Amino acid sequence: MSREYINYIPYEKDPRCVEPPAVFPAPRERLDRQIASYPPLGSPPIEHNTNRDATVWNNGSMSQEDHDRQFGLILKPAAFFTMLPLEMRRECYKAIMEAEGDLGGYSQIYVAQHVTSNIYRPSFLPTICHVSHEVLVEAAPVYLRHVNAIIISSWAGNQFFTGFLETLPDDTGYKAIKGLRFPFFDFFRGAEVNADLELAAKCTGLENLHFRFNVRQLTKGNPKIETPYDRDAFNEFVPMTVEEIVEFYKFEQIFDCTNLRTIAWTRMASSYVLNNTEGDLSGVVSRLAAWIEAEFWERNGQTITWTVTYM
Repeated sequence: MSREYINYIPYEKDPRCVEPPAVFPAPRERLDRQIASYPPLGSPPIEHNTNRDATVWNNGSMSQEDHDRQFGLILKPAAFFTMLPLEMRRECYKAIMEAEGDLGGYSQIYVAQHVTSNIYRPSFLPTICHVSHEVLVEAAPVYLRHVNAIIISSWAGNQFFTGFLETLPDDTGYKAIKGLRFPFFDFFRGAEVNADLELAAKCTGLENLHFRFNVRQLTKGNPKIETPYDRDAFNEFVPMTVEEIVEFYKFEQIFDCTNLRTIAWTRMASSYVLNNTEGDLSGVVSRLAAWIEAEFWERNGQTITWTVTYM
């Protein structure tokens, strides 16, 4: 084949290499122009969070503030609820607790049943308190304010409940307590501070107190008994005086309860002690209650009422 029969054409003129022009469909018009021109609704700011350390993300190319803002380390309100006044939020917490059956009627917390739970989030708290820490510190005082009695029966329970109240800011936990019961108050064996009365003194909103005494803890050994042979001639016990009871149990701390209104006393009987006590043992608790009542009036100008139950 001779060369004169071969024709060369430029690449851009080859019909096999020329792409057809792109054809774009015309945009579809909205059926409702009024809706199309309506501005979108605003949305509340969203709370972002990350578990990564800030130093992992920041390579030095941006300021720490810009970095924190970009990766959500600056917390923002998650909802409009947090913008409500605290008083309104408390009313919301109360309504939720009432709806879930956490409030209403006579309620009490037996701390001994919860001492193995988390001190920062005790198991006696309502469900709403487990939403977040921010909700807990606001909702827990609302719940405690409506509990009729906190029952503390041991030193361990006392320390657990006191430790939880310490986690609530501005003493809101202490201020919310209305009633305390100490069914084993007489187990106190002597110390510089009575932890139960110390707790009661910190609860500035406290209105009701309950103490239980076994009659044995209101007596002391008969000083007439000097030898074992004297036991046949004298009774083994004698009642403690009011001054001795106040000094031993550190009752001076009780006068810091400036909102206290009522004190209930329960005296547990022991036939052996009653039959082997020299003197009047039946009125020891009544005399103690009357002395405390008089001291409240003299020191604080405060009127309280008291009852004694014998069992």
